[in-house]
Amino acid sequence: MACNASKTHLLRSIAKRGYATCPRLVGDTSAINVNVLENKLVVATADASVPVARVSIVLRAGSRNEAYDTQGASHMLRLAGLMSTQRSSAFAIQRNIQQVGGTLTTWGDREIVGYTVETTADNVETGLRYMQDLLQPAFKPWEIKDNAKTLHNQLDAVTTEERAIELVHKAAFRRGLGNSIYMPRFQLGKLSPESLLHYVASTFSAGSAAVV
Repeated sequence: MACNASKTHLLRSIAKRGYATCPRLVGDTSAINVNVLENKLVVATADASVPVARVSIVLRAGSRNEAYDTQGASHMLRLAGLMSTQRSSAFAIQRNIQQVGGTLTTWGDREIVGYTVETTADNVETGLRYMQDLLQPAFKPWEIKDNAKTLHNQLDAVTTEERAIELVHKAAFRRGLGNSIYMPRFQLGKLSPESLLHYVASTFSAGSAAVV
C-alpha cells in the first residue's frame, strides 16, 4: 500500500495542532491552512478550541474508479471498517477505540472513500494508529464471507429514492460516474481478496489523498 499519508507521525502532527482548553467565542472562525507536501499529499489544518480531535483521510477511491470487474470494490472499502487489517484484528480495533471513548468511521461516494477518527485530544494517537491500520486492509476470505449478511442488509436498506438516483447516474454517465456507490447484486460473492487488494493498491496513494 503506497499511501505515505498513513504514517502515524504525520497524522499525529496534524491532529495535535492548536488544541486549547478555552471555549471559542461565538462567531469566531479559525483560519484553514492548506499545504501540499512533496509527495503531493494535500493537508488541511485548523486550530481548534475544543478538547475533541477529529482527523479524516480522504482518498480518490470512490466508485467512479471501478472497472467492470471491480464494481462494488468501494462499497467493500466502506465495509472494511468492520474487518481486520494487516496489523490489527477487527475486535482489537473496535475495542481499543471504544476504550478511549472514540469513534472510527468509513464513508464514501462516487468520488472518494474516507476514514474519520474522532476522540479526545489526549487520546488522538490511539485513534490515528487504528485509522492508519484501516488504510492497510487484509480482506481475509472468511471475514468477507462473514460480512456477506451485512452487505445484503445494506443493499436491502437502499430506498426507492436512492435507487432512482443510481439509475439516473447510470443513464447519464454509463461508466465512471455512472457506477453505483452500492455493490451490484450480480457481484455479490465475486470480488476476491486479490481483486480488492489490487483496487486498494491502484487508488490509495499520497497523490490522490487529503488529510483534514
